[in-house]
Amino acid sequence: MGLIKQLMAIPDAPADDGETSSPAAWSATPIYEWRERAEAERKARRPRLLTERMGWPIRAVSAAQEADETKPCIRAVAEWHRSESHCLLVLSGQRGAGKTVAAAWWALRQTGAVEFVTAQQFVTASSFDGARDRWVNADALVLDDLGVEYQDAKGAASSALDALVNEFYSHGRALIMTTNLGRAEFKTRVGERIADRIRECSGWREFANAPSLRGGR
Repeated sequence: MGLIKQLMAIPDAPADDGETSSPAAWSATPIYEWRERAEAERKARRPRLLTERMGWPIRAVSAAQEADETKPCIRAVAEWHRSESHCLLVLSGQRGAGKTVAAAWWALRQTGAVEFVTAQQFVTASSFDGARDRWVNADALVLDDLGVEYQDAKGAASSALDALVNEFYSHGRALIMTTNLGRAEFKTRVGERIADRIRECSGWREFANAPSLRGGR
């Protein structure tokens, strides 16, 4: 790599900590240390970015920072992300199984934006003023509590969810959905097409008796 490219690859200097504020100290610090510091600062800022800019609940993000990574939900998310077909993922299980916490654990480890919205928030947002665009166009999205959202007689809510899932599926973007419904109930609720997309992506994970992750316990 040429000198110019090396200089361009150096991240911004970390905030003044009283030890590296002088130019002499900056020039004496190896590039790899700047990169390590920049990565550490990114990780430190990530929880606040999720809660303040991407709609994440503070409780879930806080619990995810202390969560036991050996718990079933988190292991499932990690294995899904490492797979070649990671696109659609459904985390199914009873309340308190740690589905949202596991999704937050994953979001904390991403470098790009991971938006958060409940299914109820999504279907009740206006479809005429662009209110849903933030979620539809997100690089990655977590759709929480799918299965308890309002369903209108005309099927507009179901159509909106179908279009959302298809958008992420078609473009290979990551979409994690959480639900309290079992597989059969879920299929009845969301319809055959969404169920087929999830099956194609090997994206169904069910946790019938998973221990609670709430509060990181």
